[in-house]
Amino acid sequence: MKRKERKRPYYPVTVFSFHLEPHSIPQQVWDTAKEMQALWNLMTEAHKRILEQTAEMEKPQKVEPYRAFYKEVYNLTKAAPLNAGCKWDVHDRFIATLKRFHKKQGGPPKFKKGLDRVRIVRRFFDGGRPIEWLFSRTSDRQPVRLRQVAENRQGRLMRGFFNVGDEQMDFEAVQHRAIPQGSFLKQIALTGRLIRAFNDAEHRGWQWSLNLTVEIPPQAMAASVGRVAALDVGWRVRGDYLRIGLLTDTDGNLYELRLPFDLSNRSARRCEGGGYQMVSSFKQMWEIESEQDEYLESVKERVRPRFDEMPEELRPDKGSWHKVREGGLRRLLWSLVEANACPDVREILTRWRERNGAFEKQIAGGRERMLKRREWMYRNIAAWIADRYDELVWEGDFNLSTVAADDTDDPALKAAQRYRQMAALYTLRQAIGQAMRKRGRVIVESPAAYSTQTCSICKAHVPSGADLILRCESGHLMDQDVNAARIMLGERVGELRAMAGVSTSVDRSQVSGVVVPLNVDAKVRG
Repeated sequence: MKRKERKRPYYPVTVFSFHLEPHSIPQQVWDTAKEMQALWNLMTEAHKRILEQTAEMEKPQKVEPYRAFYKEVYNLTKAAPLNAGCKWDVHDRFIATLKRFHKKQGGPPKFKKGLDRVRIVRRFFDGGRPIEWLFSRTSDRQPVRLRQVAENRQGRLMRGFFNVGDEQMDFEAVQHRAIPQGSFLKQIALTGRLIRAFNDAEHRGWQWSLNLTVEIPPQAMAASVGRVAALDVGWRVRGDYLRIGLLTDTDGNLYELRLPFDLSNRSARRCEGGGYQMVSSFKQMWEIESEQDEYLESVKERVRPRFDEMPEELRPDKGSWHKVREGGLRRLLWSLVEANACPDVREILTRWRERNGAFEKQIAGGRERMLKRREWMYRNIAAWIADRYDELVWEGDFNLSTVAADDTDDPALKAAQRYRQMAALYTLRQAIGQAMRKRGRVIVESPAAYSTQTCSICKAHVPSGADLILRCESGHLMDQDVNAARIMLGERVGELRAMAGVSTSVDRSQVSGVVVPLNVDAKVRG
């Protein structure tokens, strides 16, 4: 289906997500979700057939079969007993999965069993609806409506309903973000996710949210502030945090950007106070991963003496047993179960599988929370920088692949790989770039080569090294990250545009402990 051109292509599109507390879940919510899942599985079955059909064909011969396949997917979508928003949402997600698969960026579409996610969509065509429509009663057939609760002191509590078929789902929600006036509503999605919290009955169950896809009016350019900064991005372990960047500006200020190991917030600390152990720090997660690895190795040691009890065709190779990981143990367990052999080994592996599943749930839940918390911190850092500076200079040929480590048994390299993944410097740069463009700021790319090998004071050569503090040939001692930032800033000083005015959108408390002023002076030693 060919998409229509947007009526307001210059309006940026964003998604506002609000957590819901439904009063009850109508049966038609589950029925619609199952119909959407059935449509997905029909498309997946058609894709499986086309893969088998074209397996031996050359690329030019695949054109006509794939053209027929896409037409079949389109017809399946049109014939589905769903509203337009739901059926075309499934179609769009399926096509997006196919594109990633053909670009070798992901696997093929998979059959879905069970029901652990729900997504019911209402789309608005012909340019969408004004956002005021959502908060006003214009018709008895209005599919969704919200209203502010006047008795709420902060004015953020909302009550509303979402119609699914001929049933209505009433809910309460908290509007933690204001939707700008003059926006247009393009899509509403009621989403639910089944949470299987580890060892915590209180946090299990379905979590619901209302996702509003909105076109917002273009923002006016932020007022110029007449300042330029340079940012040297890179991670270093510094006590209980990672240094993820050093920023210096034309006012002589120097700031260290930090990512704490402990990313717990008020909610996590409250859970810990109540006796529920929530993974809320990277080191805590790494400790659980180490415990998981140690338990796996202990299970392998218990299985090793029982090799002779296994059938010869299922017996693992003793020489490569030390390389076996979780997948190998699972395959061994499945093989022994199918052969109904070695009950003692099966019992050992079954207990390992249950405990390993508990480890994985803990790690997955903690990783999801920490990644969201890190993203929140990075967006606050980005907004703080974009509010304070007209221009930002950073390395233009920044490439993380040069510092990425392959799988290795070296503990030092494994630790470095963990810190690199924790820092996610590309995510930080992406957030800063988005914030700068949103405010009409300028990013200047500077060549990274030799920025740490030239003294920012006397321009003398600085011998390279792994130490944080380096000394140039003239004797100046300086933090090499500070030196690199000042070198990049110095190349841009002559192009400053001196203007006045400051606008801020980030409270100083939101970057407290994350953006920290430094007082670093170069010292001379003979």
